[in-house]
Amino acid sequence: MKILIKYLTIIFLIAVALSPTFTQDISKTNSLFKKLIGAWVWVKSYGGIPYRVETPKTRGYNILLTFTKDSTYTRWTDQDSLLSYSQFKFTFDSDNYLLINGKIKQIDFSGQDSLYISDICTDCLAHLYIRKK
Repeated sequence: MKILIKYLTIIFLIAVALSPTFTQDISKTNSLFKKLIGAWVWVKSYGGIPYRVETPKTRGYNILLTFTKDSTYTRWTDQDSLLSYSQFKFTFDSDNYLLINGKIKQIDFSGQDSLYISDICTDCLAHLYIRKK
């Protein structure tokens, strides 16, 4: 029985060591974390089936996202209505995935001041935000 436990432990450790999640370079995530921190203003959302584009003008309100150093995420409207509040964390995959409010989002940056956030599904919207000055 002790030999079986040793072998299972060794197999488990090898599997963890070889997994992409374990071996991912977290310096990438640290730099992404630093880029993400701050306030972001919604510009537009696009995509879906059927394809559509939504903007603050078509929706009748603006959205402000904030990401803080203590890994807190908030989403507000310009009428000071809190839409969402949660902790966020990066997952260590090859792409830039963020876990917010139990949902996985893919993020990408265009320069220092543009943030794209996409839901992970075929008919979901992608959202463009610019850094608040």
